[in-house]
Amino acid sequence: MEPKELRTQGIQQLRDLARAAASKVRELRFTVATRQQGHVRQLRYAKRDLARMNTVLREKANEETAS
Repeated sequence: MEPKELRTQGIQQLRDLARAAASKVRELRFTVATRQQGHVRQLRYAKRDLARMNTVLREKANEETAS
C-alpha cells in the first residue's frame, strides 16, 4: 500500500493490517527457505509494506502524544 493510503486509515485498522502483513512475511520467509517459493522479491515487497505500516503507526502515535 502507498503511504498516502495508510495515513487515511485509523490506528486499529493499521494495527490489523500490520498484523496481517507480519504473518505474510513469516509465511513467505518459510516458503522461500524451503525453496517452495521461487519469487524471492515478494518477501522483499512484503517486508517493505510492513515497514511502511509500522512507520505510519509510529507517526500517528507521536501525533497523539504531541497533542
